[in-house]
Amino acid sequence: MLAYQSRGSLNRLAWVDRAGTELGPVGPAGLYQRLRISPDGKSVVFDRGEPRMGTGDMWVTDLERGVETRLTSDPGSEGGAAWLPTGHAVVFQADRGGPPHLFRKDLLTGKEDELTPVATFQEPLDISPDGQWAAFQRRTDRGTNDIDKLPLAGGKPSPLLDSRFDEADLRFSPDGRSIAFVSDESGRYEVYVAPFPFTGAKTRVSAGGAYQPRWSRDGRELFYQSSDRHLVAVAVRAATPTLELGSPAPLFSFEGRLGWANFDVAPDGKRFLAITRVLFANEQPLSVVLNWTADVKR
Repeated sequence: MLAYQSRGSLNRLAWVDRAGTELGPVGPAGLYQRLRISPDGKSVVFDRGEPRMGTGDMWVTDLERGVETRLTSDPGSEGGAAWLPTGHAVVFQADRGGPPHLFRKDLLTGKEDELTPVATFQEPLDISPDGQWAAFQRRTDRGTNDIDKLPLAGGKPSPLLDSRFDEADLRFSPDGRSIAFVSDESGRYEVYVAPFPFTGAKTRVSAGGAYQPRWSRDGRELFYQSSDRHLVAVAVRAATPTLELGSPAPLFSFEGRLGWANFDVAPDGKRFLAITRVLFANEQPLSVVLNWTADVKR
């Protein structure tokens, strides 16, 4: 007896307003994984899986014209792109010659540069607003993730968030003076903010479990997905030496048993571009073939 899933998972890109109302799709349905809106808000870069090959490539969609362009087509997988502030280049991960590590691609010339050597699994997270630093998470020998920073002008990576706990999904604030990230030091993943450069001091933002922190473009709000399936907004006021945060306020609840696979905030802060769930492969009927070895012998 041979049993297999008849089809893969399916999701799509869609605009959603602050009330949780879907405003419309962006492009066709597919196996989308991560996305980032460009600095000028006119494009989105994303990685989409190819189910037949088991790989993934990066694409860019012009949000004004609705036209998508392929950025990579290697036999392996590429993705996790983070925009440089100019909007003319991205830092991404690719499994070329070993575990995924960091590359930079110039979108005007197509030129690619390898930024880090083949080592452990690496995933780009964000670029500082001044374009000087790339933050990326790195798999440790303990099986957790630490976050390093890489000078994009040249040089070696150095630790940014380095502990025995799992740290991930870092985002720089728009003014570059703060970072938001998740850590499981409390026993479950929560959102924290801290000054950048990191001094060791941090402030916990969420309670009850949270992931995927995202800043508004003006830096006045921080959004995240909560473990109880809500999109939450937190008011932010710049203060010295730390940020002053308001109380977490749920905007809306997600339909179904999971939230968005990934999301980003529109420049005006009134919409979100999200990877919404369409179909789960493990919830679909299985196909079963009886006596399959007899067919192989024929």
